[in-house]
Amino acid sequence: MSKTYFIGGAPRIGKTTVIQELIRRKPMLAASTDAIRSVAKGLSPPETNPRLHKIDRAAFGSDKHVADMKNNPEVALSHEIGEAEETWKSVLDFLSYYQSDSRDAAVEGVAVMPEQLSKLTYRFRTVFVVNLTDQTETILEHVSKNPNDWLRKYDKDTIRTYSSFNLSWNKYFAKEANKYGFPVVEVDTNNFQTSIESAVAILLKD
Repeated sequence: MSKTYFIGGAPRIGKTTVIQELIRRKPMLAASTDAIRSVAKGLSPPETNPRLHKIDRAAFGSDKHVADMKNNPEVALSHEIGEAEETWKSVLDFLSYYQSDSRDAAVEGVAVMPEQLSKLTYRFRTVFVVNLTDQTETILEHVSKNPNDWLRKYDKDTIRTYSSFNLSWNKYFAKEANKYGFPVVEVDTNNFQTSIESAVAILLKD
């Protein structure tokens, strides 16, 4: 019987590293909800599915969105949650094919939400990875050293605002995971690999 493994959490927290280590130890199909979302957006135009395209949210680096992240994080968070909920529908469609073929699969991404997982009726294991400390300087350093970082095209004030908002995202995941009784691993920046191994151990526990 197939089993599905879910890794959830805010952006830039280590979910990709967790899934890479998981499939190294237990080879299986692996997918990102970011990739699934991109395909879903291509198949569903903004006028058909505005939440998936975050139509009611201004462009990421716009004055309005930066102001929302800084002054109204609950509004900015509602846009992200809406997009995640719409993406989740496509995640379920994606997984149904592999489950019908009795194959294990692992999925990581922000669209892995505790409330949605609580509604599943089949076997799965999950872990939520969070960091409840201010990661602004860590993110700024990473952006400065990595030319392909998607935040690189934005100014430092925007990155700082995003980093602060990302902490709100992390707190949301921690609260929701605890609410529904799902395991949470809080990343220790100074012992990152140990945190990753703890998350994988939870997923592979019999």
